[in-house]
Amino acid sequence: FEARGGIPSVKPETLDLNGTLDDIEIKVIKRILDLENGNYSNTARRLGIGRSTLWRKLSKRQKQD
Repeated sequence: FEARGGIPSVKPETLDLNGTLDDIEIKVIKRILDLENGNYSNTARRLGIGRSTLWRKLSKRQKQD
C-alpha cells in the first residue's frame, strides 16, 4: 500500500496473509484503522471506500465471530 501525504504505508510483508479473503480484508482494515488511531473517516478514505461500507464490513465480521 502506498503512502500518501506523509501517511505511513502498510507493507504487505507485515501482514499475515493466511486465511480467507474475508479474513485478510479484515486484517488490512484493522491495521489501517490502527495506523489512523481509530479514525473511521480517515481509514475509509485510505481504503477508497465509504464510511458506511467500512462499518458494514466490520459489523458483519463481528456477527460471524
